[in-house]
Amino acid sequence: MRILHLSPYYAPAYAFGGVVRALEGLAEAQVSAGLSVDILTSDAESHAIHRRLKARETRHEVDIYRMKNRWPALRHRLNLSTPQDAGETYDRLIEQADVIHCHEFRTMENWLLWRRLAAKKMRKPLLLSPHGTLTHRTGRRWAKRGWDAALGSRLAPLFDQVICLTAAEQDEVQRCWRAMGHAAVATRIIPNGIQPDLFRTSDRAQLRRRFRERLRLQDEPILLFLGRLHRRKGVTLLAEAVHNLEEPEFHLLIAGPDDGEAQKIRKFSDGRITLLGHLNGEDRLAAWAAADGFVLPAVGEGMSMAMLEALAAGLPIICTPECHMPEVAECGAGWLVEPEVSTIQKAVVDWLAARGRWPQMAVAGRQLVRERFSWPQVVAETTKVYRDWIARINSAARS
Repeated sequence: MRILHLSPYYAPAYAFGGVVRALEGLAEAQVSAGLSVDILTSDAESHAIHRRLKARETRHEVDIYRMKNRWPALRHRLNLSTPQDAGETYDRLIEQADVIHCHEFRTMENWLLWRRLAAKKMRKPLLLSPHGTLTHRTGRRWAKRGWDAALGSRLAPLFDQVICLTAAEQDEVQRCWRAMGHAAVATRIIPNGIQPDLFRTSDRAQLRRRFRERLRLQDEPILLFLGRLHRRKGVTLLAEAVHNLEEPEFHLLIAGPDDGEAQKIRKFSDGRITLLGHLNGEDRLAAWAAADGFVLPAVGEGMSMAMLEALAAGLPIICTPECHMPEVAECGAGWLVEPEVSTIQKAVVDWLAARGRWPQMAVAGRQLVRERFSWPQVVAETTKVYRDWIARINSAARS
């Protein structure tokens, strides 16, 4: 089976958040399972006007093809790709693919694909993963409404099935399709995955010591936020809660690329709060090794890759219902709280008071990841969806 993933960004464009890490993990796990994988994406590297100049490269046996953005400034200002048609390369990738899996709904990459398929009267199994971006409650609401009215209603019927991260997203998909004037679309819930062993390195203790020494931290507990500094992540609310908390000594580390909130956070930054900026590679692993807890007070989230990494790293979790991970509280790996200053403060106090139970919470979190969110399981479920649609379309063609 040959799979073509279509996305507005791909590794190493980690500044765009969890979608990049989720797609990279899925693609590499599919290759490990013996599938052939191509990525068709743009040359965007970050929200700034940067490009990945390599139009063609291979990362971990995944073949990547990048289209140049016509107007990089639009990526910077409106988070909008403007991909140039890759011509013969584009046609070849589409034609040789057994299935095309699109990532995010409101992208010019999807619009370009629709035009190409229509022009060639080509029928391929088309799957969509919205990655939690459909809702109008978060993000640029006016842009989403405009897109749905102008282009979304034409694109929606293109997809044979939508792969949802959670039941909440499944409901959101049907609301969105109805609002665009379409009948219900086939859906399937398949969560994001993780490589649990990646966060159980033999040099964990050394990484922890070096990371703390670099920040001049002693033995005080470390609470870590890792993600884009965006309003919907609740990070400014978190900084306010910690700033006003009179409790035993602990330290909050805020790591991630700025997406509009860094300046607001800095007014709460004091001796207890440190902004680290974007972390990748060994620095990211070192942060997980050094931390004693993870917090994500999001007001809008699909399924956080950072939270899955935190569970795999054995960290107790503080999160909100909007993170759509009730399993965290159900299995005893953390706390589920409303995104308010007072409730976040109480959860932090409870986390500190539960220090003796952190090892048991770590075991519960790691077990949850192994049972529900490992890449082999995700790949098996995704591959079954692919095969079902390939069989259906081939059968219809023969008829």
